[in-house]
Amino acid sequence: MKKRIAFSAILTLALVASATAAFAMEGRLMRYPDISGDKVVFTYEDDLWSASIKGGEAVRLTSHPGMEAFAHFSPDGKWIAFTGSYDGGYDVYVIPAAGGEPKRLTYHPSYDRVVGWTPDGKYVLFVSNRARYNELYKVDTAGHYPEKVTVDMVAYASFSPDGKRVALNRFNSDRMNWKGYRGGMQQDIWIADVGGKKFERVTHWTGYDNFPMWHGGQIFFDSDREDGRMNIYAYDVDSGEKTRCTFHKNWDVEFPEIGDDRIVYVCQGYLWIYDILTNKSERLSIDIPSDRWRMRDLFVSPAGYLQEIGLGADGDYAVVQSRGDIYLVGTEKEKAENLTRTPGSRELHPALSPSGDRVAFFSDRTGEYELYTAPTKAGAEWTQVTSGSKTYYYHCIWSPDGKRILFGDKDYKLFVADVPGKGKSGAGKNDKKEKNSVRKGAGKKASEKKDTGRGVDGGSVKMIDRCYYLKDNEIFWEVSDYRWSPDSKWVVYSKVNENLNNSIYVYNVESGKSYRLTDDRYDDYSPCFDSEGNYIYFLSRRNFTPELDPFMDNNLNRDMSVVMVIQLKADQRPPFYDVEEDKDEETAEKGESADKEKKDEEGSKSVEIDFDGISERIFEVPIPSGTYKALAAYKGHITYLSRKDFGFPGLEEFFNPNSVSYYDLKSFDADKEETKTILKGIGFYSLSGDGKKAAYMSAGMAGVVKTNGSSSAGDGLLNWAGLKQRVTDKRFLLRSIYPREGLGCDLPQIRTAHSLCRHEGRHELHHRPDDRRAHRLARVHRRSRRSAEDILLQGERRPTRRGSRA
Repeated sequence: MKKRIAFSAILTLALVASATAAFAMEGRLMRYPDISGDKVVFTYEDDLWSASIKGGEAVRLTSHPGMEAFAHFSPDGKWIAFTGSYDGGYDVYVIPAAGGEPKRLTYHPSYDRVVGWTPDGKYVLFVSNRARYNELYKVDTAGHYPEKVTVDMVAYASFSPDGKRVALNRFNSDRMNWKGYRGGMQQDIWIADVGGKKFERVTHWTGYDNFPMWHGGQIFFDSDREDGRMNIYAYDVDSGEKTRCTFHKNWDVEFPEIGDDRIVYVCQGYLWIYDILTNKSERLSIDIPSDRWRMRDLFVSPAGYLQEIGLGADGDYAVVQSRGDIYLVGTEKEKAENLTRTPGSRELHPALSPSGDRVAFFSDRTGEYELYTAPTKAGAEWTQVTSGSKTYYYHCIWSPDGKRILFGDKDYKLFVADVPGKGKSGAGKNDKKEKNSVRKGAGKKASEKKDTGRGVDGGSVKMIDRCYYLKDNEIFWEVSDYRWSPDSKWVVYSKVNENLNNSIYVYNVESGKSYRLTDDRYDDYSPCFDSEGNYIYFLSRRNFTPELDPFMDNNLNRDMSVVMVIQLKADQRPPFYDVEEDKDEETAEKGESADKEKKDEEGSKSVEIDFDGISERIFEVPIPSGTYKALAAYKGHITYLSRKDFGFPGLEEFFNPNSVSYYDLKSFDADKEETKTILKGIGFYSLSGDGKKAAYMSAGMAGVVKTNGSSSAGDGLLNWAGLKQRVTDKRFLLRSIYPREGLGCDLPQIRTAHSLCRHEGRHELHHRPDDRRAHRLARVHRRSRRSAEDILLQGERRPTRRGSRA
């Protein structure tokens, strides 16, 4: 009996040990370690953990949902200073080395990153960009006001044992993740007197020399100076001799920190310890008993991640892009419906057809973005419009007759595509109609384009025009500013000139010819036809009222935008002009009568343009100048976005208009010559085909309102009730990683090597220092010689940072 009990006890202990081992998985992707005595501290899952230098099971020190990182032991090993986000910002905190309640030391909205302690243990050192660049500060453990250490700009720093000098990096270009960077912000080690009397550069390598660690008469640092791989080196302060200490060949040494006679660092996602006395490195095996809650499937509402919204002809339905899917939402509180539901591809730039029965959009389901159309019904079969694409596209616009789709791309080109089964737009077709539509034919031809041959199923894709200059602000990116005429025969667009001013052009679909309407004297943009096809409206920066900036000695021009109008026909009544009862009025009435008869005959009015003397028929609309964009015109009304505050638009207006809320939607009544505000506090809008409704996005909200009233952001919100997206693999949160060829690197080999870390938790990926997989992904970019990343992802489980939106 006793033997049975003993055996049962042993078996139970074995099962418990086995279960514990199963849940306490060996940790990878640990970051920002430090070492003191027989303990190491590091960041994992955005929390601080400590473990023995012999390995074993780690102990969690913090559990806040926010970020805790850059931990550093005090010289006596009793305290740990770190950067935390407990109260919304990134400030300096200290806790006992064994764990406990954190004490906040700094109270500034700037990012305060801990870099160490003073040798006497009285002050915590941290770097902050409270000025125009990062500088070194110190704060005592009582939390008094921080003092600046006057040693120029600083990214990383380490004091000499006597506290009189400091070894430092001036730049933090290592955080740009540029492998093999050799530019002007490369990192070298400098030594400076704390009093600021002497400042000496001690390394002169053209690559990375970073993370200085002063120990006795040596400064240890991380460098890629020999074989392109980051390893630890030692610099002798007296002789200037440099000695290599570690010899990792396939992975970089990252985040080294020194304590006593040992250096702890990260390599291949593991913690390693380099012993200075024995000149040997050893990898630690650390088990982390985490619940790994970030690995669980994530359910999010598409409402919080809208990218684009558009309306149909009557405004009864809106089409929305969110998190790579296309949704159809009824504007009368009907629930949203996911039309695409493609976890393996991303759909973007949706547009409803004039009849409302189809939606056009781009998708990378083939590996490259192509144009598709599909019925407005979930699960319906798609029709591919383009093929063989090798670029990224901008928003698409249906022609009013539903036969063609207009779109631009990042290669500075503008295209028109036939919708399969709707007819072709080949040059030379319907020559008689083309002759009638281009009256007198005297306009200056800008260009003739040929079919690109990229259509599918007999369709045609034609390049309308291309631009050779990239404008230096965020309203225009390549050719992305284009509209249809009401008769579907003309396209109006703006294109950047050599002097970086935009000009207005029109393109005749039937003849394949482009005509320039404005010169490059002023910056003309956001063109559109009015709903009757009589005029072309556009915005122009031609109001100059310079003000002197007393600080930078520059001239500033506020409220530069004015609304302009082009009278398309010579015999037409000029806009906003009181015609007296004379011959001019008689001529104008005859022209209007002829237009009416032609419209009655054909069912829809054909747009006609007299190019002779058209530059003399450009007038200013009686709207006060301001900061305007996104012009539209319909049935005697002109709408546009107006911004009160002066300044160029930010990147968020182009990449994430859902986050913007500082524009008001204005409407100008052409008959009454009065302006009113339709909608306040938005960042983007789209009119229905009849102009009676406007869809908008504002600070995470989306809705539809009527244009004949006065509304504010939050009115007419779309109904997303009960609709969620399940995110099972956080790679789908990624917006883009290019190029595929890896610039000559073996991307499959790099992927295999880095995939060893994939079991470490499927995190929300953000290019921020508190995200482990984002850091690892950035290193993949670095190894593939990427010069930049686009890690702009959404859907995170973390508290809102102070000063940001929820």
